[in-house]
Amino acid sequence: MRIHTLAGAVLLGLLYTGQGLAQTSPDAALDTFYSAGMVGNQAGVIAVLAPDAVFLGVAGKPRLQGQELRDALNESIASGSRWNYLSSERVVRQSVDGSVAWFDERLADQQLGNGRASGVLLKNGEVWQIAQYNLTLPLPDALTGSATGTPGAAATATPQVQAPQEPECRKTRHKTNKRARC
Repeated sequence: MRIHTLAGAVLLGLLYTGQGLAQTSPDAALDTFYSAGMVGNQAGVIAVLAPDAVFLGVAGKPRLQGQELRDALNESIASGSRWNYLSSERVVRQSVDGSVAWFDERLADQQLGNGRASGVLLKNGEVWQIAQYNLTLPLPDALTGSATGTPGAAATATPQVQAPQEPECRKTRHKTNKRARC
């Protein structure tokens, strides 16, 4: 039994290095990113990122890019931070030449709850890498004034601001006592 466990651990380690699992599609690259993050595999997470990758997260931190992003991810994973994003409703579109892909998806996480991710992947040879990743948490509808969460819905749900009315003119013309045009 121990031999099977050890062999499984070695195989799993090779699988998540980023070299053992080729990201042959944008979906595979994103799945690899989440899987490597779930098990705390630094090399697997970093391998899926393009050299100058950009990350915009929800913690109010500044935009992270390139080596700064890699350092932050390495530090986070080394400190024991893991993520368990479960993706659903992923939509991926590719450029005509097949070298760029855009994605958006719903995410579920035990700590963060429901969220959304969107971004851009680039094809580097035969491997897809994340060039930009945006992680967001939706605002409750009560805060946006929207029941649907769609753009413009909040604007229609709030009362329209009316233009200020001109004060009634009380001037009268001299000699005729009729109202003057103000």
